[in-house]
Amino acid sequence: MNAVPMPLRVRDIPAPQAEALREIHHLASESSRLRNAASAPGASERDRLERLDEINALDRDRGLLEIRTRADGVPASWVDVARRLGVTRQPWTDAQVLPPQRATMTRRNGSRVALDTHVLVDMAAVEVVRAHKYRHHRMTADPESAEAHQFRRNMSALWQRAVVTANAIDMDPSHRARLIETAKSDLSRRVSAYRDYSLDDIDTLWHPYTSGRLGDEVRSTLRKHPDRNTLGPNAGEDPILPSPRQWLDHARTSLDSDSAAEPGDRIAAAVAAASAELESPEYWDPGIDPHTADLSGPQPSAETGPDP
Repeated sequence: MNAVPMPLRVRDIPAPQAEALREIHHLASESSRLRNAASAPGASERDRLERLDEINALDRDRGLLEIRTRADGVPASWVDVARRLGVTRQPWTDAQVLPPQRATMTRRNGSRVALDTHVLVDMAAVEVVRAHKYRHHRMTADPESAEAHQFRRNMSALWQRAVVTANAIDMDPSHRARLIETAKSDLSRRVSAYRDYSLDDIDTLWHPYTSGRLGDEVRSTLRKHPDRNTLGPNAGEDPILPSPRQWLDHARTSLDSDSAAEPGDRIAAAVAAASAELESPEYWDPGIDPHTADLSGPQPSAETGPDP
């Protein structure tokens, strides 16, 4: 199962989808430009009112286009990227990276464990390469930002659901071992690929994982799990699947040992790994036992923009 395919670029998708995303970006960019002009010093009240009418028209057209585009099968996360880069007036090209799409969830619990594990692997690869690139460019990513906290909550929720489900079905040890080994290979492949992406590309891949919608979706499905509090013979043992922190450690090791890495990059990766304990809070909620968790309590949500 190709649970989380590698990212595509705009040039890789059908032309009608690419054109729709380009127009969404254009409308968002024009609206942002007019907002800045309306708030500029010296603008008259008449100019502000005229621009406000134009802004409203642009936002209405964009909102309707987004609805049609999603209805035509374009992933919402791609629409979000086009809107977000337009609002911030960043360029849009055929080389723009688009976030990978998760496989459709099936009713088979074993498939759910695999899917959640592979999403965790992609998140770990993106997070570690992103931190590495920020250090390489001598920039600082705020580990206490609302987005960073939501990213960690989302990792926690996915891991907890995978553990609860695997315990509930008393997942076969050989099946579990194969899943973990496959996920480790996938992690190494992703780290190797992502290290050649630009920082902007990596930020584009990181951003969807900071959505509160992802954590809400995971907790919603877990609340419906009929066996969430009756987890079978493994309930008293240690978690049977690698934790978010373990996946992050695997990703750092993979980045550091990547044979294609240049000396400067390898040093940056080593610094990232050495300082991780100081900068990274726990990637799961220590107050939640994944063997008996309901996970139905409210969680904070960090959204980054309108979704018409």
